[in-house]
Amino acid sequence: MNHLLTRHHLRTALAAVFVLTAAIAAASWFGGVTHPKPVHADRRDFWFLNDTSKQIDHIYVSGHSHESWENDVLGDSAVLADKIGFLITFSGDYQSGCMMDFKIIYHDGSSDTYREGMNTCDLHAVIFTDGEAHGY
Repeated sequence: MNHLLTRHHLRTALAAVFVLTAAIAAASWFGGVTHPKPVHADRRDFWFLNDTSKQIDHIYVSGHSHESWENDVLGDSAVLADKIGFLITFSGDYQSGCMMDFKIIYHDGSSDTYREGMNTCDLHAVIFTDGEAHGY
């Protein structure tokens, strides 16, 4: 039991470190000024946190059980280094519920696919580790 408790605290602490790192990165990106989440933010919005020990070149998010992947949320030129987070936002015209699947393509050409469906409406962040995803 003590081992499980320690593992839970470690994951919670790791999530906090990622969120803090992302906030600091956002503050430096916007010249030290952070912008609050808009009132009209979509409830599916979440932080994607990279704890895979690899650079991520492409992130695809799609509604659970959709046959095809949506566009790369990182865009054409951005990458996500290890231990860095990225806020994924949804527009009102994106026709999907809260359950999302993910596909990650790493800089080395390998990939991970998460087709279990994660309810992004019920969490604030998803930490991706080597082959696993955990929502918080």
